[in-house]
Amino acid sequence: MCMPYRKFVFFLLVVAIIVVATVFGSFGQESAKNVRIQAWGVFENYLLANQNHDVGAVSSLTRKLSDACLNPETESECFARMDYVVEVAKDLKEENFTNVWFDEKQIILFSDFKPDNDDVVSRYKGSYIFFIRDGNGNPQVAGLDPERVWSFKDNSESSGVLDVEEQLQNIIDDRDSDTIPDVYETCINPEEECDGTNPDKRDTDGDGWWDGMEEFVIN
Repeated sequence: MCMPYRKFVFFLLVVAIIVVATVFGSFGQESAKNVRIQAWGVFENYLLANQNHDVGAVSSLTRKLSDACLNPETESECFARMDYVVEVAKDLKEENFTNVWFDEKQIILFSDFKPDNDDVVSRYKGSYIFFIRDGNGNPQVAGLDPERVWSFKDNSESSGVLDVEEQLQNIIDDRDSDTIPDVYETCINPEEECDGTNPDKRDTDGDGWWDGMEEFVIN
């Protein structure tokens, strides 16, 4: 009588473990999904506030308001800046921002990198939206990079398409996921702009801000 009972208990235990693992796995995925949805909602409201020249709403949705919007005498410059934001973001679509990195201080939404090549130059293009979280964890727009371009010009007649694609992939590799490609962190090419940060450490200086977020915190 004991053996069937033990088998039944063991069966229930296995089922419970599977259910718990599934629930917690779904929770982790749902958490990232919710962060992405929340951040995009803030971004949409931010764009709408800029479109309506609503300085108060923009101030509540962004980390730092432009100096031009703090002075009534420079209102026209403030509105021009708002119009510029709306213009550069007009082609950004929620469905393209399928990727999100986040922690308790920052959020980055970004699109997949897509090829955009011609006969001379091979390119990858992508878009980033940067957010800083306030004291309550709510995202505030910190920066926007609507069209980041990585390009590689093949000057060798002997190089094939695969070689060009490999070179281009090397340019966009970002192994620590901080939005700064490894080549710009390692200073391999002296002719290229160089950040000098650690390509294996997301937060080189240990201040809690990822290397690609530092410019939005400092400025």
